[in-house]
Amino acid sequence: MQFYGCDKDHYLSEHLKCIIKQDQVSVVGKLPEGYTTSLQHNWISPFEQDTAGSVFPKVSALIQATTDTTSKGRLNTFLTWEGSEPRTVTIPLFFEAEKDPKREVQEAVIQLEKMSAPKFARTMESVQSITTDLSFDAKSAKAVADYITSTKITGNQIPKMIAINIGRNLMLKNCVIESVEREDPMIYSHDGLPLQMSVTLVVKTRTTLDTTDILKSIG
Repeated sequence: MQFYGCDKDHYLSEHLKCIIKQDQVSVVGKLPEGYTTSLQHNWISPFEQDTAGSVFPKVSALIQATTDTTSKGRLNTFLTWEGSEPRTVTIPLFFEAEKDPKREVQEAVIQLEKMSAPKFARTMESVQSITTDLSFDAKSAKAVADYITSTKITGNQIPKMIAINIGRNLMLKNCVIESVEREDPMIYSHDGLPLQMSVTLVVKTRTTLDTTDILKSIG
């Protein structure tokens, strides 16, 4: 496992660290303040317009204006569940150099950005380059097919899932990084390496969480 960030800061409480893992890479950032998390559930009111008055709206409005009564009732406000959104977590992170600015700050933030990014395969330009001077006859078509097979050209790879442990209070697996926002550190070493950097990380679970998932995510 490759570690970046403040993983070697043994004086910092584990409850003030955030660990982000992807494959064999682990980034550890400091939690300068609390994080925010949200669970959004979609409820709609399908019977809102299903009233006698909705058939003749002007008549209904006239009756209401003259009698102070309405055909709308409790059923018209009844909500039905239409699903839940994945959990969203917004985490402020702080990276600060103690001994190694490159590993503790610069590389730590770069690794977070790499975790959030896709990996593109070799483009078809690689294939087209060998057919530029060839006519598309059977022979050249076979050359293209052989090239694709030998170089194992495949589709682009989406960003991989991450696991996150926020201060041992919230632990989530199968998450995606929605955004990585960093501020210009303004403080550099004599080698031009950043000595401090603040990052705002927005993470989402790939699917919605049920009651069991929520209980499992609490440290």
